[in-house]
Amino acid sequence: MVPTGSIMAHLGSADPSGWLVCDGRQLSKSDYPFLWDFFSNNGLDFGITSSTFNLPDMRGMFLRGIDDSRDLGSEQQDSIKSHTHNVSAQNVDTTSAGLHSHSSDTDTGGGHSHPVKDYYFLESSWAIDKATDRLINDGYDAGSESIGTEGIGVNGTDYDNNKMGYINHDTANVENHSHSFTTNWTGSHTHSLNFDTVSGSTGGTETRPKNFGIHHIIKY
Repeated sequence: MVPTGSIMAHLGSADPSGWLVCDGRQLSKSDYPFLWDFFSNNGLDFGITSSTFNLPDMRGMFLRGIDDSRDLGSEQQDSIKSHTHNVSAQNVDTTSAGLHSHSSDTDTGGGHSHPVKDYYFLESSWAIDKATDRLINDGYDAGSESIGTEGIGVNGTDYDNNKMGYINHDTANVENHSHSFTTNWTGSHTHSLNFDTVSGSTGGTETRPKNFGIHHIIKY
């Protein structure tokens, strides 16, 4: 004789005679008096009203024997036991590649120009119009270009009162482009790398053993 409240595995889709699938449904206390008495006497509460009580919803659940730290009929969520992974920083030297250089291209920088400063020695025939800040020489007018002078010599001392002149202007605008470059040649060498090993996430939405699908049924 199977006592009321016993739970078994059942490979069927419907309630067998004298049993109910544990799917959380609501039952009438008057329709299932023996099962209600069993729940009441054991303090099992899965939803109770004045006239009804609910079955435990054991769909997707494994059964587990309890110890003194758990209540009868209590539900426990999935979990992974606390643990650590031993991972230490790694110091690694790359393999020596011998005499070599590196070549690459810069990213495309878009259309742009570069400011430049053209230098020259000022002769006696050149003059700076202080009123317009322009460089003038025998009819040549530097126009709107920015001009200036700098002393030449050691520690700002001019040689023979000569001056070095300059004109500021921009290079012609160039559309989207990149620049190729090659590093200087260097001898055989290695590179030291220091990194921490970090694993990415893996797995699914729950932690579970290999399993087989059944219904948990309860005797009423």
